[in-house]
Amino acid sequence: MCKLLLKLIFLIETFTFISINSWAMSEALLTDEKLTELSTSQIDSQNIKNLKIVTDNDQAFLDKLELIDDSTESIDAIYYIWSDDATTSVINKKIIEAAQRNVNVRILVDLLQNYNRLDMFNMLIEKGGKNLAGEDRIQVRFYGRPTRNVVLGATYMTLDCGDKFNDNENPKACANVKLPKVDALFENETQQDRIKNISTLDLKNLSPLTAQFLAGLYAKNGDLIVQSVLKGQKLSKEKLDAIRNSGDSSTNEDVEKLKEFMQLIKKAKFGSGIERIVANLELYVSFKVYGDDVNPIYNLLSGLIPLDLGNSKAFNVAPEERSLDWEYLTDFIHHKFLFSDKQNLVMGGRNLENSYHMKANKLSSKYTFMDTDLTLELNHKDIKLSHSFDKLWEHEVLVASIVDLEKIMPYEWVANYNYAKKECLIKMDLSGSEIANIDLADTNVADSDLKKQKNLISECINTKINSGFKVSLKQRLNDQWQLMNKNIQSYESLYTPSTTDPVFKLSSSDVQTVKLYYLENLTFDKKLKAGESKRIHGAKDGKASLYGRYLHETWMRSLLEVCSYSEQTKTQQDVYIHNAYLAPPSVLLTAFGKMVDGSLPCGRVKVNIITNSIATTDLSPVNAFGIYAMKAFYDYYKQNIEQNSKCKIQLYADGTTQVTNDDLNQCAQFNLMEYIGQDMADKKKSLHTKVTVFGSEHILVGSSNADFRSYMMDTNNAMLIRNAPHIVEQYTLWLKNEIIREDVVQNLNAFLFFYSFDQLNTLQASKLDEVIHNREIDKRYKPDHIQFAKSKILLVLKEVYDLSLRSVKAIQPSPYTEINDQAEERKKQEEMNLLDRLFKLI
Repeated sequence: MCKLLLKLIFLIETFTFISINSWAMSEALLTDEKLTELSTSQIDSQNIKNLKIVTDNDQAFLDKLELIDDSTESIDAIYYIWSDDATTSVINKKIIEAAQRNVNVRILVDLLQNYNRLDMFNMLIEKGGKNLAGEDRIQVRFYGRPTRNVVLGATYMTLDCGDKFNDNENPKACANVKLPKVDALFENETQQDRIKNISTLDLKNLSPLTAQFLAGLYAKNGDLIVQSVLKGQKLSKEKLDAIRNSGDSSTNEDVEKLKEFMQLIKKAKFGSGIERIVANLELYVSFKVYGDDVNPIYNLLSGLIPLDLGNSKAFNVAPEERSLDWEYLTDFIHHKFLFSDKQNLVMGGRNLENSYHMKANKLSSKYTFMDTDLTLELNHKDIKLSHSFDKLWEHEVLVASIVDLEKIMPYEWVANYNYAKKECLIKMDLSGSEIANIDLADTNVADSDLKKQKNLISECINTKINSGFKVSLKQRLNDQWQLMNKNIQSYESLYTPSTTDPVFKLSSSDVQTVKLYYLENLTFDKKLKAGESKRIHGAKDGKASLYGRYLHETWMRSLLEVCSYSEQTKTQQDVYIHNAYLAPPSVLLTAFGKMVDGSLPCGRVKVNIITNSIATTDLSPVNAFGIYAMKAFYDYYKQNIEQNSKCKIQLYADGTTQVTNDDLNQCAQFNLMEYIGQDMADKKKSLHTKVTVFGSEHILVGSSNADFRSYMMDTNNAMLIRNAPHIVEQYTLWLKNEIIREDVVQNLNAFLFFYSFDQLNTLQASKLDEVIHNREIDKRYKPDHIQFAKSKILLVLKEVYDLSLRSVKAIQPSPYTEINDQAEERKKQEEMNLLDRLFKLI
């Protein structure tokens, strides 16, 4: 572990940030031409029939139902989460009814978030029926399909190499046995699949354990992953005993090592914040430390992971491409988009789940989300918006139909496992207990009785599966139909919508001047035609639009435009970043730094950030990341207030600031605020909104968070409303009234200005203890694992602070100036990838 920490610190210490040519304001301005270039669709005021910004959960739900009910030709939907709970069941029933009246429905959802609900989507397709051409009226596709590289890796992990698995004399011996097997399995794939980096082979029959591994991976089912590897490697207690008796050093402990290693892979991608940090650090040890030496641990790894590829014909792509596909496995489609008849749209921050479409009640989950949607009715069809959906729908590298998925990762593995687990839990009278939600492959369960129960359940499930236990697709779809109707009945009998929160509409004067720009962050070049999209991994600071991050670039330009406008007009301009998850990427931190040190003339600009606290967030690791990043920024901000002659600002003991000379001040003011936890019938309000107000006339409503993931990894969409001062004023006034309520929002300026770093660390350590206790992590994990996690979290957060401070201070000019030196470009991309990896630890 010491080696790991030394390497991690060395990498971070050698990190250097992007340096471009100049902070020229003119480069960042949002001209009509630039907005047209960045946006997918531009909507003039003449085509706007109705527009409203909706903060009320019930109203947002009713708007979606109305859109579906009124549809006559088509419904196109994209969502990160499409649940199977009460409110979503109501939506599902409406969609079925729309399809049955000949409306063509296309649904695109994130695979990692929704694979476990594949039977529900199959039920929708079946109930929607077919059109006159024999095609399904409801079609469903999934974003995030495993690429060919991921399929190859899974295949390697589920093949055996006989007695070469733990050959201490030759660590490449196992790979030398496995790789020809992989080559043979993939020798009949098409050249087109290789070029596209997809697999269309029938793994269900060709390599069923590979199919089981992928199904387990995307269902986040550790037991299925482990079993597929153990069976594929043909490793059993009997075999290991035989090896041990023959004098080999291997024992049945190797099985436990394999289980732990496969759990690390799963947790590194899908675990909670603490799990993910620990798993990534331990994987780092495995590959970077042990991988440097020839020893038994390395041999175990090389038997599992294709480390030595030799002359393999199947693994014939560049190593960086293989690693990128695994590194970006958990990049999501984060759009929220419901579009009917090509002219009625609902979009914003809300997923399809109870928490977004209800007020606190017995049907909602732990959190009730405060969120914001935009509802838009057009006078005429918007073909560009429709084409934007088509490009995602036909993004073949990452998008797959259910038929595609059934070839490479058939859902029946997951469904049969889930049914078997349910029966075993009922049989053992444990269906309502804590263990029902524990991963049965987890080797780190602390409680001995819990571990004993876990092992008994796992044994029961495996006995059922091995004896041929299966549930027919017909039965599964019928169960989904029954569940949907039961959920609808619960909603109708137990919940009554009440639209009490504000809705903001365009005024008559806004209607004359407003213009809309639909923006996206994509994983491809939007200028390409549908079906031609080549995947882009990640993004690059300062080159956002070249990497498909058109929303990101527009957001940054809008922020800088406020400074330019305030300077030209000599008027006070306020920015409101009302966003659930604040973990700013380096390019945003750098812009903040230039706004408070006078590099950008922003003397009449005040930036107000309102986000979640640790008490209200559902993603505490992001909150921790954000507070350390913003502490770095506030340390720099305070230094400039006290020492920079460009900053004519007085800082008071309560954290408030006041400009002392409007004409000479060149430094912006900042306020960071967070929501205070409010219990409502044992439910907590949590912010999920993603809205930014840019000055007095422009507002952005969408799905993108103010964090690294949204701007550099996931897809996102938003609508920029320009030249609409009345609706901006309405929203801003409402938000100001929220901010001044001390029982709702608290200002963090005093804390960030005056607390030392050590005080922040002490406070965060205590908050970590609260999270561990409140989420009952201490009941499920051993104390030494928890202590390890805490120490490593605080270590990583220290590096977050250091990186953020360097980013805030960076001599980094306008993010939109070109760099022509290709070697410099490569260097900058590597640096950005390091920050990417650090963020993913969080």
